Amino acid sequence: SPDGLDIAWDAATHTWAVVWSQWPSDSSEAPLMLRRVAADGSPIGPGPERLSDDPDPEDPRWDELPVVTVTSAGEVRAFVWSGDNTTGAYEVGLLRADATGARLGSRILVTPFDGLWQAYPQVASDGARQLVAFNDATAGSLEVGAVLVDESALPGALVPLTSGHIPGNTYSTF
Repeated sequence: SPDGLDIAWDAATHTWAVVWSQWPSDSSEAPLMLRRVAADGSPIGPGPERLSDDPDPEDPRWDELPVVTVTSAGEVRAFVWSGDNTTGAYEVGLLRADATGARLGSRILVTPFDGLWQAYPQVASDGARQLVAFNDATAGSLEVGAVLVDESALPGALVPLTSGHIPGNTYSTF
């Protein structure tokens, strides 16, 4: 979703998963947040759950433009444009929560941590696995790449879907 907000239906728990980028007033980071919502539209629990890794003032992260899917087991998977202040590059990251909305582990990088840009993820799911397609600058020009993420949230190899574009072309939002 280009506005930093996405929503998905969880058929296993009959709830909604609403995910957004939270922009603090000091621009120190942009963590991803999750709120579970009942089928009738009422919020569940005491408040939003932070999906992004815990804050690190020495190396703040940016998790933007979430695309959310829920697995058939009820796991919320939010694929994001994850920024790294160390390299200044963006990669495609994966943040997860269990069926109750509790965060599962740390960020998983879906694309290689190579200092090159992989951005604007789009996702389709078969209920267990997700195919993640994105703008990919690995080849030195802007192409489209994809990664298949398995049931255990392990990303496969980056597969180029296009090639031969002119270096320096601009990013698209699909």
